[in-house]
Amino acid sequence: MSTELSIAPHSLSIVVPFYNEEDNIAPLVKRVHEALAGYQHPWELVLVDDGSSDATVDRAVQCVRANTARTSASSS
Repeated sequence: MSTELSIAPHSLSIVVPFYNEEDNIAPLVKRVHEALAGYQHPWELVLVDDGSSDATVDRAVQCVRANTARTSASSS
């Protein structure tokens, strides 16, 4: 008898606000993608810049380009 857990169809959105976090975006995006690599349901990672004055926006855009299937970015 199988004890496999069944999860109803759903989707997952992870929203992460950033403020002057240029060095932290790429590692976070990489780790989220690794953690959810085997996830069977649709998911997205939304990066939100909160008015950073460093290269946060540029790094976020680089991450989006490298992971277009699951990652998006916006700025406030």
